[in-house]
Amino acid sequence: TNAGSCLSLPQDSLPYHGWLLISYIPQFARIIGRKSAEGLSTLYILLGSLSGTCAVANIMVLPSSQTDIACCRHYTRFGCISRLLGIFQVVSGVSLFWCIMFLYVYFSEEEADAELHGRRRSLSSPDRTFRRARRAIRLLIIVVAFAFAIMLISAVILNRFPWYSQEWANVLGICVACFACVQWVPQVWTTIHLGHLGSLSLASICMGAPVSPHLPLII
Repeated sequence: TNAGSCLSLPQDSLPYHGWLLISYIPQFARIIGRKSAEGLSTLYILLGSLSGTCAVANIMVLPSSQTDIACCRHYTRFGCISRLLGIFQVVSGVSLFWCIMFLYVYFSEEEADAELHGRRRSLSSPDRTFRRARRAIRLLIIVVAFAFAIMLISAVILNRFPWYSQEWANVLGICVACFACVQWVPQVWTTIHLGHLGSLSLASICMGAPVSPHLPLII
């Protein structure tokens, strides 16, 4: 990669990136504050986690991303970081959603254990609490296995078949779009069926609307 081809690298928005991170705080606070995953759809968490995994793999295998990373040699450390904020934004956004997934799994198990041993009553019925705990474990296994498979395939393609990286990135991009299109459907159904938001944070949804074009439709 020569210096001339690096001059066209886009400048990403640091405020945009920061707002994305801040928008997750209310969701973390609501789950932790209620000590319950009630109100969060298992399928919503699953589809979001799968979509995020594909998004990270997509941006990492894109030839343009490889070029951006190679161009860092022509810039200072700060200049390199500022030009890779697009990649950082995707990775950090997905990492934050995975944190929500881990909170979902932890509090599903913790709430079921507390109900079982009489430490406190669950916010939903015991049967629903125990079912949610079982689904949470299956969710974690599926997501981790899926992420491992996607990252392994991506690593093999980058190292052994780099000429197929664009095609693989296209496949991943289609997967991201498909998962994102249906991700909120089970969550909307869960909220309607439950009759209230539960541990779903309306503040987080509203704050995320500027950086997630589909969220205004959900609201």
